[in-house]
Amino acid sequence: MQITLNRIPFEVRPVAEELRRALLSDPLIRPGLSRPVWSWNAEAREGRFTAPVSPQKGVILPSGLMAWVARPGTNGAGP
Repeated sequence: MQITLNRIPFEVRPVAEELRRALLSDPLIRPGLSRPVWSWNAEAREGRFTAPVSPQKGVILPSGLMAWVARPGTNGAGP
């Protein structure tokens, strides 16, 4: 599966369990796992963003989730 962020295509692939546990143990990364970004008021029939958005109304991702890219280690075996 492929997604595009800021007009840059990214291939979405599963993360190895050991790396996933390490990433999610970081207190800066953990809040990005799940957070409310939209709220709907059924009575008023209107919604609103509950997280910061860009001028184009895109949800702003935390820096660690946007910028982290795995690079091969010196032996090419992984990050």
